Amino acid sequence: MNTFARRATTWLLDTPVAWMALAFGVYFFYAQFIVMIAWNALELVIAQHVIEHGSYVTSLDYPSALTLRPLLPTLMVAFFRLWTSDPVLIFRLMVGCGLATLTGAMFFSARQLWGRAAAHSAAVLTLACPALTTYLIDNNHPYSHLGAMPVLGLALALSLWLLKQESSGQPASVKFYALSGLLWGLCYLCRSELVLYTGVLVLVLAWQAVRRRTRAAWLGLAALLIVFGLIFVPYNLYAEHVTRRDGTSIRKSIYGFYMSQGWADPPPGELSDTEGDGYIYATKLYGDPVANGESMLTAIRHNPSAFFRRVKLNRGAFYALYHSPDFFPAAWAVGDLVLLGLLLTGRLPAGDRPCLWFLCGLFLASHFVLMFHIDERYLTIGVPPLILLLAGLVHYVIHTAAKLSSVAGIAAGLIVAGVLVGVGHRQYLRVRNHRPANTQSFAAMKSFGRHFLTVVKTPRLAGNLEPHIGFDFPNPVKIYLEDQFLLPYFSHTALVAHNTVSAYPRPKFYSFREVPDDYRYVPADLFKTLDPKLAAKAIDEYDNPVLGHYYLLELNR
Repeated sequence: MNTFARRATTWLLDTPVAWMALAFGVYFFYAQFIVMIAWNALELVIAQHVIEHGSYVTSLDYPSALTLRPLLPTLMVAFFRLWTSDPVLIFRLMVGCGLATLTGAMFFSARQLWGRAAAHSAAVLTLACPALTTYLIDNNHPYSHLGAMPVLGLALALSLWLLKQESSGQPASVKFYALSGLLWGLCYLCRSELVLYTGVLVLVLAWQAVRRRTRAAWLGLAALLIVFGLIFVPYNLYAEHVTRRDGTSIRKSIYGFYMSQGWADPPPGELSDTEGDGYIYATKLYGDPVANGESMLTAIRHNPSAFFRRVKLNRGAFYALYHSPDFFPAAWAVGDLVLLGLLLTGRLPAGDRPCLWFLCGLFLASHFVLMFHIDERYLTIGVPPLILLLAGLVHYVIHTAAKLSSVAGIAAGLIVAGVLVGVGHRQYLRVRNHRPANTQSFAAMKSFGRHFLTVVKTPRLAGNLEPHIGFDFPNPVKIYLEDQFLLPYFSHTALVAHNTVSAYPRPKFYSFREVPDDYRYVPADLFKTLDPKLAAKAIDEYDNPVLGHYYLLELNR
């Protein structure tokens, strides 16, 4: 082998470039088969308002969406929106770039802890993990988690390196602690629950600092906390200001706690509105939120048995996902339990233990969701630590076998490689057996958007700051109902929220307001049944290529 070939081989073995390219290619391809945009349109509409109006809102007539949607993932969507208006391409770029970055970060995390075998194992497991890939891509609202994954991966890689340096007695420079604080601050702007992960890191670093009694360790920890605080404190001060100004309630955990009752432990009988009916049931169980001082802890004290029943139900749903082949296969969970057993019995190297305890602590922190309800999206943040633990197990198995004999080490390596090939093949089948692309929804709503912009040159508004377009579906419905959210995106107008008023303060929670429509698209069959005075407001007829004959009404005529 010549020098160039040796260097190229070494480079491929020691860097994640090939895995990152594979991650981008495979999932950029797979993401085009998203079932529907649905609630992903929220980020698209907000991003468009940021670019065109400098406002972080779903409508200029609604409260700020800062307390509704995580900030950084939406700004990532806005970045891609600067280059293309195609919602599917934006989604594919978010998926491809996000998973490629996460894969690279997982490779580096395992590489610095355990070496090549663990690094490549971590990359394969990341690529093949349904929770981080096919499940998340197929979800109808994954943008905030897709945006969080690459930032979380980078924060994990640097944090594990800092812990490794501390364990080896060679603390890193303060600037790397500061950079870690920055990354965890950005994680918080992606998913607020990741503040718990920052807390776990601080605890482990503080424990190491107490043990080593070195000034450098405390300086590093202080730098991390200061930089994290420079993001955390201003954001929360401004978010509190927005909450008071707009009268929203999403930042008060009691409302999320009450709303999730219908999902976690619903009332007896049939639910017409899971969140609304669940909210009413929660008020019966825990009392009125205002009477409880809008404190979740006070509400729980009023009925601890109902709270523990909810936690018990959630716990069952939580752990069921960790032996689900569509989320986190059972064999992987068993592997993590084996490693945990080795860690608890002190059979793993002392220098590795802080990093391993850190990873275990991150998974434990993901249990916060037991207080609310089990939505698989919220559990994806707990998966990267589990994959790194599995990569560590691969290293220990091969290393232990190699200590017995070189033949045993080679055999163990081959067995691990075979298992990883099998894991990759199962994921390949998932990707290959994709569903058809949803072209009808995009074609229908894009055509509506173009029609509106062509016909309505100067919108006639009776009070709204931008056009609000109502939409009626024909019978039968040929596309997903939620795909109507693409209409405001393609028409550069407001995301319309109707029928949001109920016993559950949905408008305040989701930053919507009930406002009148300025325009309305009505299918021909429904148009014939309209009151003549309303029908007289039609300003144009239009044949949609997917949904058929429509009338556009100008309601302010």
